[in-house]
Amino acid sequence: MNLINQFLSTTPNLLIAFTFALLAAALSIVMAKLGRRIMPLKLDTESHEIATNIQKSLIAFAVLLLAFAIGEARQNLANANEAVNVEALKIKQFDHHLALQNSDEIQAARRALANYTFSLIHKEWPALASQNISDLQVTRDQLEVLANELDKIATFSKDKSEQFQLLKHDFDALEKAHDTIIEKAQHAIPSLFWSMMLSLVMVSMLFNARYQATLTNHVLIGSHMAVIGASIAFLAMLDAPFRGETSVRPQAIEQVCVKLIVPCK
Repeated sequence: MNLINQFLSTTPNLLIAFTFALLAAALSIVMAKLGRRIMPLKLDTESHEIATNIQKSLIAFAVLLLAFAIGEARQNLANANEAVNVEALKIKQFDHHLALQNSDEIQAARRALANYTFSLIHKEWPALASQNISDLQVTRDQLEVLANELDKIATFSKDKSEQFQLLKHDFDALEKAHDTIIEKAQHAIPSLFWSMMLSLVMVSMLFNARYQATLTNHVLIGSHMAVIGASIAFLAMLDAPFRGETSVRPQAIEQVCVKLIVPCK
């Protein structure tokens, strides 16, 4: 599974689609040969028609699942992109409200916010891309540092009411936005959908055994399944919103990072 994830993370989309299509075409020919061994008898006209209808039903159901899954993946990608924009906005607002005051505690909090933003871009994004959730703790630690600096502001600030409540609200909103990104990163098509879809496609490949093993038939069968394989590749590209060429990028947060009054280091 790690090898597949690495392949999808580092390989151009065009090459992924070509690889999936080639694998599907080759597998369809292998499955057809396997089917001839399992069902060596030649089908009569009626049985041939029944087998054709069954294969059409299997492929139609698989394509229906594929279309539904692609729609879900695209929606999750859009939601993840929106979550990134929201977090960028929360970082900008937090720094703006911190800038309204001037004390050593405030400057320390602004530096902690800048360090958190830097970690978000350079530490968390690669972890989200590789789907290595354990590596997210670095950015979480930076968020805890920011929380500690906010506590110091509450301790030393003379005006602990309205201004501090605004900063506390900003921190809570920032933490919620960060948790939303982590949640969206873990959204994926359920394994049941993948299992059902791939099973239906592979079983339908067995039904190609009713055709003669000629070069023309193999080319036609392979071409048909190559299209389905490329479609499955499209779903695999979209399935993880922070992985590969189609992934959500941190540009919105990078733009905020550059404009912070205490720049990211």
